[in-house]
Parts: sequence; structure tokens; C-alpha cells
Amino acid sequence: MVARENRAAFGAKLRELRESRGIGLKRLAREVGVGQSYLSRVERGVVPASERLIRRVAGVLGAEPEALLLASGRLPSDICCYLVADPARVIAVLREEFSCYNPSPRHPPAVRSVSEPEEERPCRQDGR
Repeated sequence: MVARENRAAFGAKLRELRESRGIGLKRLAREVGVGQSYLSRVERGVVPASERLIRRVAGVLGAEPEALLLASGRLPSDICCYLVADPARVIAVLREEFSCYNPSPRHPPAVRSVSEPEEERPCRQDGR
């Protein structure tokens, strides 16, 4: 279940995004196929938005669906499947890929064997 704080933060982000696009609550509700009162409750953080609703809202507002899902406190469903299937590998890949952003003593980079050549990978601004 999505925590109330995440719902409230997501709702505020959704409202800000909707208003920045000049779209009213009534219009957005109509375009995504939900009631205005329901969408209002989502924006106020009273009820959580489903992944399906988040994806429809992203399409209408021209936003990145994954960014909205993360803002709602959820992971995209395909990422959840990867995590369930092989959690250790997914975590290792993420830590390796993003270690240059925030190396932490709690989560040190993977130890390489002496025979494995060290590949120099500068941390790029675009995150790759």
C-alpha cells in the first residue's frame, strides 16, 4: 500500500503538473476517464492512484509515466517483476551503475578480483 505521505506528495505534484499545462481538474478527469471528485481525492492524497491511472494521466499531460510512478511511491510493474525474479542481481546492477552518484560506506561498490581488469567509467552528467 502507498503511504499517505507519498499519496499527498504525489497529489501535489500531479496538481502542479496539471496546472502548469493549463488543464483544469474537470477536463483532466474527463480525458483520463475518471470522475472529477475521484481525481480531486487523488490530488489531495486521500486515495492512491492506480498504475493505470498514472499512466493515463502521464499520457494526457505529456509527462514521463515512470517519473510519475516513482513520485507516487511505486516502481513500474516491469521493474517489480525483475526485482522479484532476481533481487540480488538487480540490486547489484543498480549499485554498480549508479555508484558514482552517491558512493556510500553502507553500500560499497562491488569488489573486483585482481584478475578482472578495472574499467574506468567516469560519471557522466546524463547518468550513463
